[in-house]
Amino acid sequence: MFDPINNEWIGENEGIPPDMEVLMEARAVAEGRDPQLEQGVAEALRLLGERPPTEIVPPPFPTPARGVGE
Repeated sequence: MFDPINNEWIGENEGIPPDMEVLMEARAVAEGRDPQLEQGVAEALRLLGERPPTEIVPPPFPTPARGVGE
């Protein structure tokens, strides 16, 4: 990833630290579960509960332009 503010590549050959640590338990993975996905979904639902999405009301379509000679 490139950082335009400092004009350098970041994370190259060192990685980016995760926002949250998730323990990958061997038993959970063997059961077919994905602890990282489960934690990500739980966090997304928590954030939606804190700040529900705003309702977007699209404006009406504009009147189409008429062709020449109409």
